[in-house]
Amino acid sequence: MKDVSSSAGKVIMDSTLCPSCGRVYRDSVIEETGTAPVAFRVDVTAGPIAEAIRVHWNLSAQE
Repeated sequence: MKDVSSSAGKVIMDSTLCPSCGRVYRDSVIEETGTAPVAFRVDVTAGPIAEAIRVHWNLSAQE
């Protein structure tokens, strides 16, 4: 995911978002350390991120 603003106002760049729990992991930390500490969390149940996840899942289901 690149250049996407979260509802908390943080910018998610070169990060991975878990769509079920809202944990965000920094890809560079994973590559450098081999561990995946949580950078921050976002609400995946409401708001623009939740809507984007629903749209993605709906489009994926149609393929």
